[in-house]
Amino acid sequence: MTDVVQSFSEFFANLGLPTVLIFVVVLLLSLWMLSLRNPRVNWPPGPLCFPVVGCLPQLMISGRRRQPTDLLPWYDTYGDIMHIQLGEQHMIMLGSYELIEEAFVRNAATVSDRPTWIYPIRRLVGKDGAGVILKNGHAWKELRRFTLSSLRDFGLGRKSLQEKIQDEARYLVQNIEDENGKAFSPRVRVAKAVSNIISFVVFGVRYDYEDTPEMLSVLEESVRMNKGGPMAFTNLARLFFPVIWIYLQYLA
Repeated sequence: MTDVVQSFSEFFANLGLPTVLIFVVVLLLSLWMLSLRNPRVNWPPGPLCFPVVGCLPQLMISGRRRQPTDLLPWYDTYGDIMHIQLGEQHMIMLGSYELIEEAFVRNAATVSDRPTWIYPIRRLVGKDGAGVILKNGHAWKELRRFTLSSLRDFGLGRKSLQEKIQDEARYLVQNIEDENGKAFSPRVRVAKAVSNIISFVVFGVRYDYEDTPEMLSVLEESVRMNKGGPMAFTNLARLFFPVIWIYLQYLA
């Protein structure tokens, strides 16, 4: 595979820039015409999608930062069920509350698979998913049933857990009232409340908000690590343009 990539790289390196551009344009047009003549799926209506790049040119045509509301004119043109393509990834967009409710509430079993097309998730759990959160299909139902059954032994679904959550909510409200109207960030306090509920389920104990430097340190570290979450998706170009990954492997 490396020899093939190297041969292609040397071939294009010997060509001039205009020749390479013409070759790319002709290739894209050919792929586009083939996709129009032999559609694989009967997609809903949507904006014009080019091969390889999809609808990205239309989304990037403006110099300003793109917003979700920029899709509203497309909904007016193509309807509330719309197909767009980002790179090589096809997506179905729903443009009304009623359709979203029908899809994700009434037909949740059909459309609730986890997004394993996202590369970091697929690399982590594989195409079939893993765990309670990222598993799909029948395996997810079985694992969810087992998990809920196990958690009931810790109090999930019982009145005692409901009362414990209400007690923790009162502690949280009292802690907020102690600020006497001053501005503050509720992030750590809410995290402590949630952690106390989990601690009660798992360990059967509750920690005071002010006397838990170790727990506070763990929570702060968790928040700090989660700030890097968006960085996991910076390699989405690898998803939209898989051929780029082959070339990057050759360069490495």
